[in-house]
Amino acid sequence: MSKVLTFSRSRRRPFIVNEEQLLGVAAWHGSRRMNGDLAAMHAGSARLDHGGMPELLASVIVPAMASPEMLNRCLASLALQEFDCPRFEVIVVDMRADEATREVIERWRVHTALTGPHIISLPSPAHEGLAAARNRGWRVARGAIVAFIDEDAVARSDWLAHGLQAFRGNVQAAWGRLATARHEPEPRGDGDGEAGDVIPSNFFCRRHVLNEIDGFDERFSLGWRESADFYFRLLQSEARVAQAPQALISRTPLNRAISSELADLRKMQYDALLFKKHPDFFRQKLGASVPWHFYLIVAMLGVFAASLWLHAYDAMAMSATVWTIMTTRLCLRRIAAQSAAHRDSGRVILTSLLMPPVAVFWRIVGALRFRSALL
Repeated sequence: MSKVLTFSRSRRRPFIVNEEQLLGVAAWHGSRRMNGDLAAMHAGSARLDHGGMPELLASVIVPAMASPEMLNRCLASLALQEFDCPRFEVIVVDMRADEATREVIERWRVHTALTGPHIISLPSPAHEGLAAARNRGWRVARGAIVAFIDEDAVARSDWLAHGLQAFRGNVQAAWGRLATARHEPEPRGDGDGEAGDVIPSNFFCRRHVLNEIDGFDERFSLGWRESADFYFRLLQSEARVAQAPQALISRTPLNRAISSELADLRKMQYDALLFKKHPDFFRQKLGASVPWHFYLIVAMLGVFAASLWLHAYDAMAMSATVWTIMTTRLCLRRIAAQSAAHRDSGRVILTSLLMPPVAVFWRIVGALRFRSALL
């Protein structure tokens, strides 16, 4: 049974909870005073909508697809926002549809029923993907501004306030920031950023703008590049996009099997679709998402195999030497990019041996599938 973080309604601070689960949540929710701008934002909190209910400033969309425990932490951080809770709602798009996830959502819904925020559960078939889940969420949202956060994220207590503060003048969308860099860069949709400063799991957009550009392209079904595509379409529409550097989230470290990590590389086929839609922005913002040395490593494997077949031993020795140098370089760079707390050299060596051919394979699959010139 999943445990639910709870808090004192008088102090809005956690109490009687598992200390391990509070890691990364309570530490982010120390006492902070809002500045004049944030206080002014809340000054209109007494306004009511036509039904006599407080007018919603924001809707927060949380796709639930991986872990009830991570969802629990995420909802805890949203319930502890230093914001007028009746003025925003949380829409959990349930892609798991299992009992543990439903239990977490229901307990938080009951727990916040009187104080807010209002928590809504919205089912979404997992096979439709993350883009479809986000679309389902924002299309039922009531807030003027829609915020997107993933379930493996923990929002700082002033995250929502700072995110909304970015909407000055005619700003139509804003991206927040990741509090600490990932301990290892990898091709996943929830990485540090997909396009320059874009954080896929930490952004805000006016609801009418989402409607005008029809939300997310659901062809990006594996949770990779859909946020970059959305960002590029905002730029094409000449929307004003701002940064909200104080709208911070942290991430829950994921302990994934090596097979799962390699399977995630299939998402790289969507680079081809993104390139086909936005070739100029792709080159400008992303460059070569598959490093050049991946292609060299794969080429040396091909040369080695051909040389072995032809008994060309000099070519075999040359290709083996280049492959060894480049693979060692890749291993050392990935180990150096890891934090000491998450360092696993054996895992890095094994995945470094397999990653280049798998990544190049899926890039070729994407180029063929989407008839794109990107390789």
